[in-house]
Amino acid sequence: MKDLVNNLSKPKREFCVGGPIPKEGYYALKDRPEVGKIIDKIEKGRYFVIYAARQTGKTSLILEVIEKSRDDDRYLPLYLTFQDFSDSLDEEEFYLRLAEMLLFDINVRLEEKGKESEILEHECHSQQSFVELLQNLHQQIPYHLCMFIDEFEGIPQKVLDGFLHTLRAIYLRKQTSEKYDILHSVGVIGVRSISQMTFARTSSPFNIHESISIPYFTGEQVKELLMQYSEETGEVFSEEVINFIADKTGGQPYLVNLVAKILTEEVKPYSENRPITLSDAETAYMKMLTMRGNTNLDSIRRRIREMKNQERLMSIITRGNVRYNPNDEILEELITFGIIHEKDGYCVISNPTYAHTIIYSYMPWNNGTPEEFFPEGYRPVIDTDGFIRPHKVIENFQYFLPKVDPKFYFPEETPLEIVPHYFLLGQFDILAYHVGGHARAEVHQGHKRMDIVVFEKKGKKTVIECKIWRGPAYQNEAREQIVDYLAHENLSSGYLVFFNHRENASYFFSTVDIFEKTIYEYIIPLPERLSYEINIDRMRHDYTRRMK
Repeated sequence: MKDLVNNLSKPKREFCVGGPIPKEGYYALKDRPEVGKIIDKIEKGRYFVIYAARQTGKTSLILEVIEKSRDDDRYLPLYLTFQDFSDSLDEEEFYLRLAEMLLFDINVRLEEKGKESEILEHECHSQQSFVELLQNLHQQIPYHLCMFIDEFEGIPQKVLDGFLHTLRAIYLRKQTSEKYDILHSVGVIGVRSISQMTFARTSSPFNIHESISIPYFTGEQVKELLMQYSEETGEVFSEEVINFIADKTGGQPYLVNLVAKILTEEVKPYSENRPITLSDAETAYMKMLTMRGNTNLDSIRRRIREMKNQERLMSIITRGNVRYNPNDEILEELITFGIIHEKDGYCVISNPTYAHTIIYSYMPWNNGTPEEFFPEGYRPVIDTDGFIRPHKVIENFQYFLPKVDPKFYFPEETPLEIVPHYFLLGQFDILAYHVGGHARAEVHQGHKRMDIVVFEKKGKKTVIECKIWRGPAYQNEAREQIVDYLAHENLSSGYLVFFNHRENASYFFSTVDIFEKTIYEYIIPLPERLSYEINIDRMRHDYTRRMK
């Protein structure tokens, strides 16, 4: 162990969190299957759309395709972007700027191929003159033109229909003869698919296109990326660390790179004389969740601030009962920006990082004070060794709820079903901070629950799973879920808390042993005021949904 530092080498590259991955100096996946799909579309002369949420590697993929095509004597791939286009541009200004970009990139790509070509000037100020420009280029350049247009949402709305109609006409005409192949292949890149854009016509004029969606990294791809760092430095990532990063980020490329960057540069740099531990990964993950300047999470926060999203998102997290409906504009918007996705006919949050961000974005700034939570002080809920006593905290929680009015703490739009979860999280958060640890909310895809995970000194971890009571049939399902989680975390015991909003509910505590795991189980009745309001809110929601 003492020779560990001597055996580690300084990394030559770093994890990229600043936009498209440059050719050198950064770790990047090799031979992503999407690259092969794009090249196949080019060779077949297809017009296609590449769409995915931001910071998923769309631009990096296109630049990789262009790089691989550099030495291909058949094609001249061009990279254009509408990122800086203003919606105020009229048709003439749009085509002038488009032609400028097009001609500039042609000269760059020809120079890279070692070809000198004097491109004849041609005015371009309309759809027709754009076609004429392409015809002239087809005669002058001995390559098939392939045009990639990034940030396609930046196109001025007033020219959208006409531009796509022109591309469609070119595509259809080139099917009749090679001499009309003035624009061999087109790739449109953006957050939205073409079908989600607004057209003057009732249907898209670009209905000849094919689509390629960009998925998040798989677990194997996360491992491949991290192993590149290992190969350079000699540092080893254990399977549990790799799985932790893949699970918490859901493979979202920006988040994977950011956690890895924090882990290898701040938490455990190569120069430290010790291996990377799961605790290091936990620390890096928490830093990622709470840091300023996390552009991905900043974007997610902006998207979810609209209150129309709040009820659905919290219902997805706590109940898992929101069915996927492609006709629902709100759900489609959330899917478009990568916040949720469809799984087995239901909507789920895309990854635990986003679920954490949603929960804390809606949490009120005043979620209760130590004096309100623990009127007798900390002594009853902290043992003599300085550890939290979870049973005492949860047991006392039944007496706390009737004393508070949620409307004093929470905005009117807050779904009331999440209120007890927030209050219990607030209590453990305060206690964890008091004993030098931390607590956080976690959500597991498709499990219809919110967990509170408490981290204390000496590596102690406590899991409190919170669920809405739905009857004994779902009780066993909840037990199976927490047993699986405890086994995954190598913990011997955990806490299962049900909040019961039904009339005449009473407090109940029991201990259950399942597969050598001990579960401390609680049923906590909600006070009449909160229980009544939850049911009224649900009735209003159901009535409104039926009326739509």
